[in-house]
Amino acid sequence: MLNALFPALQICADNGRDWPPPVLCVGPESDFARLFGGRIVTDLMHDCQGYLQVRQTRQPVIECVKSRPVEMGDDRVWISYERLILPGSLCSSRKLYLVLSKIERVLRDVDAAKA
Repeated sequence: MLNALFPALQICADNGRDWPPPVLCVGPESDFARLFGGRIVTDLMHDCQGYLQVRQTRQPVIECVKSRPVEMGDDRVWISYERLILPGSLCSSRKLYLVLSKIERVLRDVDAAKA
């Protein structure tokens, strides 16, 4: 089942020092890859509560996220999305987060466009 979802996942590393966790890769079929062309956009990850909960419990978390403004070409946009965060690992010492996000809404920041 997870293999079928893999192209739609975003993978983040829990290296124990960087927070929010750095993005290692963005699946080519993910909503973020479609929106940002596969470019890793780290400024979306301002809300870390879900990651902290997964780190502490090692249980999956589903949450609704509203991003801060993100540069997209000449525009700034706000993105609302649902995020499923799954705990994962490459080996017992390398913890990962497997993240499946479904973008609900992209709103253009009109004030930024006028500036």
